[in-house]
Amino acid sequence: MDAPDTRSLPPNAYTALAPGESYRPVVPAEAAMPEATLRSVLWGLLLCVVFTVASAYSGLKVGQVMEAAIPISILTIGLARVFRRRSTLLELFEALRSRLGARHPRIAELRPVHGPFRTGDVLHSLADIAKARRLLGYEPTHTLDQGLDEALGWYEKSLS
Repeated sequence: MDAPDTRSLPPNAYTALAPGESYRPVVPAEAAMPEATLRSVLWGLLLCVVFTVASAYSGLKVGQVMEAAIPISILTIGLARVFRRRSTLLELFEALRSRLGARHPRIAELRPVHGPFRTGDVLHSLADIAKARRLLGYEPTHTLDQGLDEALGWYEKSLS
């Protein structure tokens, strides 16, 4: 099976399929998305080294060490904005499962179920806020992770 071109959608992604024509999604349903990628591991190692050295230096020079998790989180958000990439539905599922699974062990065991596409399924969402930014000066106030954390906290508080 040939690897699909991940730079763009196939031409028939924007039109109704002709009888007998099949659509080949960029991320097939049977694909297992990696939980760790070379990119994430390399960025993690780089940030770990930088903040370990900074913490050791400040500890030896000033006698006071810093908590590195907060600056690493801030840098990670900034780097994610600079080096943009699309997220998949499987990554959203994993973000929700990891947040809820810590408090609800049953949820931690859930696995995505892939099936054939159904009538009405949205095959690709290419939501983009560039036009809202350009015309309205819109800027999001939350990252996806911040929004999930806030929304899930509200739901848990409101439903308990």
